[in-house]
Amino acid sequence: MARAVDFMIKPDVGLVHHIPVGIQPRGIGSYLERAFLNTAHAKMYTVINKVAVASCVVGKSNMLRKSTVERIGGLPQFGKFISEDNIIGQAIWSQGLRHVIPADLAYQRLGRSGAEDYLQRRCRWTRIRKYA
Repeated sequence: MARAVDFMIKPDVGLVHHIPVGIQPRGIGSYLERAFLNTAHAKMYTVINKVAVASCVVGKSNMLRKSTVERIGGLPQFGKFISEDNIIGQAIWSQGLRHVIPADLAYQRLGRSGAEDYLQRRCRWTRIRKYA
């Protein structure tokens, strides 16, 4: 948390977030999810954020200033979106504020899921990210 705060106090930073890492899978679907999160997704997420060409935020662990949230219109307006994390990130980015990823990770317990659950989730989030 302290490393995130160290970045957050910089005036040009609007959002601090962490790379999500899947842990404790139970079932083939959650093993597939862990493989995706901890390889392709982690690489893509890191590169997009390092190059800083666009907003790329997953809401597993985000830190925002209250004043920044108020500047983008407040949280209630984002409640109607299933991908509110991404849309909030885009709104902050459009204000000219940077996104920063500290060295810490956001661990996500994956639990039990089947292969069909994994595929449905990937399809759903691909469609959402395409149109958000």
